Amino acid sequence: MKMNRYLSVALVSALLQLTNTVAVAEPETTMHSHGMSQEGMQQHSGMMHKRFDDPEQLAKNFDNPERNAWQKPEQVIESLNLGPNDVIADIGAGTGYFSTRLAKRLPKGKVLAADIEPNMVAYLAERAKRDKLNNLLAVQASTDNANLPEKVDVALFVNSYHLIADRVEYFKKLQQSLNEEGRLAIVDWKMNVKDTPPKMRLLPFMTALNELSQAGYELVELRDFLPRQYIAIYKKATQPEPAMGVGMHGHMMHGEHSTMGHMQHGDGAYHHSFSDAEKWAKQFDDPQRDQWQKPEAVLDVLKLNDDAVVADLGAGTGYFSSKIAQRVTEGKVFAIDAEADMVNYLKARAQREGLNNLQAIQGSPDLANLSEPVDLVLLVDVYHHIGHRVEYFKKLAASIKTNGRLVLIDFREAGPGTPPKEHIVTLEQATEELALAGFKRVETHDFLPKQYFAIFESR
Repeated sequence: MKMNRYLSVALVSALLQLTNTVAVAEPETTMHSHGMSQEGMQQHSGMMHKRFDDPEQLAKNFDNPERNAWQKPEQVIESLNLGPNDVIADIGAGTGYFSTRLAKRLPKGKVLAADIEPNMVAYLAERAKRDKLNNLLAVQASTDNANLPEKVDVALFVNSYHLIADRVEYFKKLQQSLNEEGRLAIVDWKMNVKDTPPKMRLLPFMTALNELSQAGYELVELRDFLPRQYIAIYKKATQPEPAMGVGMHGHMMHGEHSTMGHMQHGDGAYHHSFSDAEKWAKQFDDPQRDQWQKPEAVLDVLKLNDDAVVADLGAGTGYFSSKIAQRVTEGKVFAIDAEADMVNYLKARAQREGLNNLQAIQGSPDLANLSEPVDLVLLVDVYHHIGHRVEYFKKLAASIKTNGRLVLIDFREAGPGTPPKEHIVTLEQATEELALAGFKRVETHDFLPKQYFAIFESR
């Protein structure tokens, strides 16, 4: 089997600008992915479902010759660099638009066409017989398992990734069905392009990258020749990516980002090194910041009780932590940061300003390290710095009290003093990711000129 070469970081970054946000346009169902029919769709458990009772009728849609102009199936297959004896799984095969072409391309190989709908599986089996494709095997998949009968060299998902529930667990299981050098190929919708299905839900490319990193995969190639979709090729990760759990000093970044020291990693996070708290304090605590950050207005919205326990996650030099501590006079503020120098600065600041209810905490890569449950967790310009976000916030939920809140403030779009465009995490993307972690958005405020401001609760 031929292996694709690794993309350079620069090329990935450039392509990400085109694929940063992907429309989760809901074509068929969890595992019927190749077409674009919309009738009868329902939403359950974070994925989209559609009943398929008439494959013959749906084949007119899925296998419409006009689709070839934008789907470019032969170019897609060529990009997979298949060997003559490869075994490939087309998961969410539908009526076999890709499966049949793959079977013809690999006469000495094998194609496993998997779908969760029995009628589709029966149709695929009959089509293989009718077209004399003896190397095409129809497979009855389930919602949480592809049920592949043997290991494969490539697992292909066309317009189906966003339709799978509990994707991290699903793709962890799928690893067992991939050969040692097996690859995972994801073809899914872009956003902001014409002629895609409706934007019922959003699943940005960075969300998929983050989830698959959590599931044990690493990106090896990203292609952009399709007008409506991106193509991303993954392989099993050689070693786990470090999860930058505490967000690399979110307040620390508070909109005055220096571009020096920023790095991109496969965990979907944007990282920045902070080693001189005194220097950063001049930037993070600049009085001019108050004009656009509006800290008092933000805290007024939160309506904190005097005895509230609050965690400021990615506290940096304490821009928000110190203000919160002055409000919750009978409560407590945990100012958490991943950088030891920042934590020492926070301790000194609390002592200097007489804030006995402010406790500085050293965050770890995958935990906030809270010593007790809190009423509210605040993240300001932090979220886009956190790696493996779904898993991180699942863990964090255990440290939030019943009826507690998670408050997210982050940049709407790239501009002066923000991360590059490809690292901006939109509110829609954050909402999608936090939903997977068990949170629902309950409030949104739009009075901040540079940032969105959203409040979440556990579901």
